[in-house]
Amino acid sequence: MVRNIENKFSGGLAGMRKHEFPEFGFAITLFFVFSLTLTDGLAHETGDNLLQSFVETQKKVKTCEDYDILNELRDKMEIEADKLLFLSFMSDGKKPFPATSIYIGDVIEEGILCHGPSADDTAHTTEFPNLKVCLAGEKELYVNFADGKKPEYVQFFLNVGPTHGMTEKTAKKIEMTEDHKIPLNLDRKNTEDVILFALVKDKNDLFFRKYVWVISAI
Repeated sequence: MVRNIENKFSGGLAGMRKHEFPEFGFAITLFFVFSLTLTDGLAHETGDNLLQSFVETQKKVKTCEDYDILNELRDKMEIEADKLLFLSFMSDGKKPFPATSIYIGDVIEEGILCHGPSADDTAHTTEFPNLKVCLAGEKELYVNFADGKKPEYVQFFLNVGPTHGMTEKTAKKIEMTEDHKIPLNLDRKNTEDVILFALVKDKNDLFFRKYVWVISAI
């Protein structure tokens, strides 16, 4: 079962038809355009706020010496990271696929491992087969960022072989296109689940983030 995130900026006046109110058609059209502009602005403002909150949480994690508070801050950091990046089939971000697992750490080890408070268990992700993205013939996925902007560093990897013993050499780098697409082109005859993961760090981040998805070609 793939988790879902409610799209809070869909709907609104999009379903209103101008001919239902002919005497106010022009005014409604202007209001409709203004509403879309305002809604788009709110979406980006929310994305910026999420990024700022994530940075502030990271700073608190770096300086906190209370064990219980530190654990709460780490949980908050993972929740915020989850909202900053997700995948979808459509460029509008509808029907999103949040990561199956998220790891946050100071450094990237061996090119792909992100150890932090929790050990990087990417190699074991396929042991949870219900948490996956089923492509069903789709050849690409869209990467959605909270503010619509590509972070300073983001690199995707696809591992199509055995996950145990996975290394930087066995995981193939996937380049994201300018319009935030990830080309996968998986053979539907391949019935084995594969691992897609992303290493991310924005210019103001104090930690690396690693997002992991289980992908099925069928």
